[in-house]
Amino acid sequence: MSGSPDRLAAFRWLDDLRSDLHYGFRSLRKRPGLLLAALLTLGLGIGATVAMFGVLNLALFRALPYPDADRLVVGRTIWPGGGIGNMVSAYDFFDVREASSSFESLATITPFSRDATITGVDEPERVPATYVGPGLFRTLGVPLQLGREFNAEEGEPGAERTILISGSYWRTRLGSDPSVVGSTLT
Repeated sequence: MSGSPDRLAAFRWLDDLRSDLHYGFRSLRKRPGLLLAALLTLGLGIGATVAMFGVLNLALFRALPYPDADRLVVGRTIWPGGGIGNMVSAYDFFDVREASSSFESLATITPFSRDATITGVDEPERVPATYVGPGLFRTLGVPLQLGREFNAEEGEPGAERTILISGSYWRTRLGSDPSVVGSTLT
């Protein structure tokens, strides 16, 4: 074989790689348990990588499904000493709402859900419930399909409890009945 020394080194490298791969496959064929462990490790690694990319894609790369999502801001509490809380207290929210002129609208939502039990419709059922304040859907630019959003009085401490239900709950448990607007759920 004639050619430059660099070209000969490249061919030797490829020949060595071919020999190493051949030896590796022969060794794995002789030990099926090791082959299974290697395949399982590769499968788990690839699966974890794909799952992590899917989560990152949803959380960081894909835009939020709201109009003007780039203008939304989440408020958090910063504790003395540098700790960051997940929520803002109701008192801090009311103070910011009164003092701020920089925001078009302000609204609240808890970052977690709690279970609520609904009775009076067929069998009692536990459903996830999240606390939201007046103006949330207007702030997000999401129109309600039926009914109305909370008014300002319903967002004050001690006000009568009012709920909004999801479209899927309305369809599956309440039969898409438009007359449920304004009715009472226990």
